[in-house]
Amino acid sequence: MPTLKPAQLFSRLQQKKLALSYFFCGQERFLIGQAAKKIQQALGLDKKSDADSFSIHSFRASQQKAQEVVEAALSPSLLGGCTLLLAEEVQRWSAADKKLLAHYLEDPSPTTHLVLISEEPKADLRDPVAAAVAALGELVIFWPLSDSEARSWIRETFCAGKKRPSASAVELLLKECGTDLGTLDQEIEKLALYLGNRAEVQAQDVWASLGTSREVSLYDFIRTLQAQEAPRALQQLTQLTQGQLEPVRILSSAIFPAIQKQLKAKLWLQQKMDREEIFKRLRLHKIYDRSFFDHLKKQDVDRLKKSLTLCLQTDVKLKTGEGTHSALHLLQELILQICGRIKWN
Repeated sequence: MPTLKPAQLFSRLQQKKLALSYFFCGQERFLIGQAAKKIQQALGLDKKSDADSFSIHSFRASQQKAQEVVEAALSPSLLGGCTLLLAEEVQRWSAADKKLLAHYLEDPSPTTHLVLISEEPKADLRDPVAAAVAALGELVIFWPLSDSEARSWIRETFCAGKKRPSASAVELLLKECGTDLGTLDQEIEKLALYLGNRAEVQAQDVWASLGTSREVSLYDFIRTLQAQEAPRALQQLTQLTQGQLEPVRILSSAIFPAIQKQLKAKLWLQQKMDREEIFKRLRLHKIYDRSFFDHLKKQDVDRLKKSLTLCLQTDVKLKTGEGTHSALHLLQELILQICGRIKWN
């Protein structure tokens, strides 16, 4: 079967046309999660009952061998009916594991539906697992959405919630959040709570819900951090918090991703990956992120890893209330450490 687009997959699932095996890959992780949920719904395993818990099993290639997946696939459901297996990080399996799984896929159990999720941006049909699914199941690549596709998705998501966004509201969401559907979904959910029963969505509603001012956005803040401009980053942090943006969200949606992207890029450059490919994988903007690699020259892998560790430590402090400092103070201290203005703790 040829490679499917996500829309084609969703259409087939809506018609209850289910395959016994799926191979998902690509950068749009939110849609991959949605696809797995829709398969679960199509199988009638979305009621969160005790019976369903015996019929759904999850695996990670970094923690379990393919043998465990095959054994689970061949085992009859304890309560009868079908079984759904979700296996993530499948690109991590050894050649022997992949060969074993590919052999199973040639003659799969008729009552088991297997969803294999790879972290790779696209499928490599030289991989025996991807090739086996492509031949007998359904292989889907979840490419990043274009701006026009993201606009359509924003409108459709609002409409599903009985909201009517103005063109300016859609454009503002796209500008502030980019095309990442996970981020957009969170912001649309926040907007729905902010609006209550009101159906019309205007640009000023988006500003109010985002908790930012026109002087600064999370994306501005991310780029300032990556440039290690401590004074400006601190100023932007204050503006973000004054806009009622929670410190935990600033950390998870801006500070951590800013460092994580730099670390990934640094490691990929060491592997001789092309810069254009890195731009695509990190979903960077060719204009707004044009200085990304110039800023990256100031960084090294060890320092970036330490910065991520500091982010995780700060996250714990924010969520548990550990220590005597305020949330704003904790983030200010973190920024100064990341930018090399004060020593590591």
